[in-house]
Amino acid sequence: MGFETCGPNEVMVISGCCYARPRYVNGGCVFVWPKIQRIQRLPLAVITVNVESLDVRTRQGVVISMKGVAQIQVCADIIEILQMASENFLGRTEEEIGYVVQQTLQGHQRAMISSMSAEIQVCADIIEMLQMASENFLGRTEEEIGYVVQQTLEGHQRAIISSMSAEEIYVDRQKFSRAFYEEPVSDLINMGIRLVSYTISDIWDGEGFLKKIGQKRAQEMKNRREAGETLSLKKS
Repeated sequence: MGFETCGPNEVMVISGCCYARPRYVNGGCVFVWPKIQRIQRLPLAVITVNVESLDVRTRQGVVISMKGVAQIQVCADIIEILQMASENFLGRTEEEIGYVVQQTLQGHQRAMISSMSAEIQVCADIIEMLQMASENFLGRTEEEIGYVVQQTLEGHQRAIISSMSAEEIYVDRQKFSRAFYEEPVSDLINMGIRLVSYTISDIWDGEGFLKKIGQKRAQEMKNRREAGETLSLKKS
C-alpha cells in the first residue's frame, strides 16, 4: 500500500487507524498506511442483469416464461454529498456545524426550510444505503454483485407474474414494469442498490395462448380501423 487511486466508477473504503468510521473516497487519491489501515473497493458502475423466469403460472393458471433486462447500481449519490460536507465542516464540532446550518435556514422562507428538511432526510437515507451496500458488497466484483441482485429480482418477477393474468402482462407491459419497480424496492434498499431501468425483452408460452391474444388484439385494431374508414366515407 501507500498512495492509492480510484476512478469515478468505484469507491475506496478506508478503515483502521485514525478512522473512527470508514472513509469513502471516489475518483481521487489517498495515502493508506500499510498494516495499520485497510482499503477495500466498491464498484459504482451500472450493472446489467438478465432476469429470467421460466414456467411461471399466472393468476388465471396459464404457464408462461419471461425474460427481462434490468440495470442496477450501488447507490453512490452520497459521495458528492460527503465531499461537500467535508469541504465545509471537516474538523468542526457538532455545535459549530449546527450554528452554520441554523444561520442558513433562518435566511430562508418557511417553504424553503421545508424543502431543505426533505433534502436532509434524503441525504440521511442515501448515507444508510451506502453503508448497507458496503456491508453487502465491499470487495466483491461487478459479476458477484450482479448475481446476488439477479436472484432477488428473479424472485420478485415470478411473484408479479403470479399476481397478474397472462393477457394483462402481454397487453400492458408498462403496468408490469411499474409493478417491477415497486415490488423489490425495499429489498434493494436494504442491499444499498437502486434500480436504474427495467424492460421486458421477451414473453412466451408453450401452448400458443399468448399468440392467440396477439391475434385477437390485431383483429380488434383492424376492425376499429375499418370502422373508422367506413365512418369517414359516410361523412364525405
